[in-house]
Amino acid sequence: MADDLNLRIVKRTEPLSEAFLPDVFHGREELVRAIEEEVSRITRGERPRVVWVHGPPGTGKTSVVKKVLATLEERRVRTAYVNGWSSQTFYSVLDTVFDELRALVGETRDAAFKFERLLRLAAERPIVIALDEVDQMFLKERNTALYNLGRLERIGLVCLSQSRDAYLSLDARVQSRLQPVFVHANRYTTDQLVKVLEGRATASLEPTAWCREDLRAIAEAAAGDARIAVQSLRTAAYLAEKNRTPSINAADIQRGIEKSVALRRRYLLKGLSDHHRLLYQLVQEAGEISLRDLWISYRRRAPERGLAPMARRTFNHYRQFLVANRLLRERQAKGRGNARALQVVE
Repeated sequence: MADDLNLRIVKRTEPLSEAFLPDVFHGREELVRAIEEEVSRITRGERPRVVWVHGPPGTGKTSVVKKVLATLEERRVRTAYVNGWSSQTFYSVLDTVFDELRALVGETRDAAFKFERLLRLAAERPIVIALDEVDQMFLKERNTALYNLGRLERIGLVCLSQSRDAYLSLDARVQSRLQPVFVHANRYTTDQLVKVLEGRATASLEPTAWCREDLRAIAEAAAGDARIAVQSLRTAAYLAEKNRTPSINAADIQRGIEKSVALRRRYLLKGLSDHHRLLYQLVQEAGEISLRDLWISYRRRAPERGLAPMARRTFNHYRQFLVANRLLRERQAKGRGNARALQVVE
């Protein structure tokens, strides 16, 4: 038993979890400052502008916003965090908000009643609501929720999405109502990720279980995605413990990276819109397809899926999103001069 205890290299599990909020957000200082600057207006009795935070997965959007909400709570502002995956209608958004505010509204299913109750609560103390994964809400419900929540003086609104598409798809009247401040979350640099991992490793692992070279190898493989980086470190640490080795080795790191990249791909694919998913599937079926042929195939297949084909400009924007998130790879087409082609990233 003593030998087993001596081989434990994970001394705290919390800093390796996705939900962990560090005291310092390395590389996200400007993001924190930009969001705090806008939502803090509500603590001075001013009407805050809607903040729309967008950027690829793993750029710290959710963690930063949750940290800002915690800071607001300390300043007597009520806050609520809602995830669009689990709350895809205006009614369910209101339900989650009341759960977060610990406010009882009975069993009524009347959204208008709940909305009026929310107004009364905001009159007592200002409220800031964060709508994460807002692009996962049903479009009609997204329009309804954002139009109603975005017009209230005593309620601040922070929306989070992977790109601006979730905003651009809104009705014109809703866009006009919101007029948000856009804050972009850039990918981490390798050096920033190393600092993130150093903080997590110091807080969670035995000092002799890791070295800076291990963390840099993980950071380079994560390619700017903090979620992959932290998951890779966690998996590597648990593998080292399972194998009863006193420190993380290269094989543990490689396995940790492989598992984390696979998880990221599943997460991204799950979150794609119907149009994104169709484009990805068409490329996957073809193996390699030119941009021209992809456009033609998309125009033919979209109506079969019950989708209204998007404009060419929007099509190019969606294609660029898939490439930017490393789901597709763009290269010169074989034997077609300067023509470009797409492949699925394995």
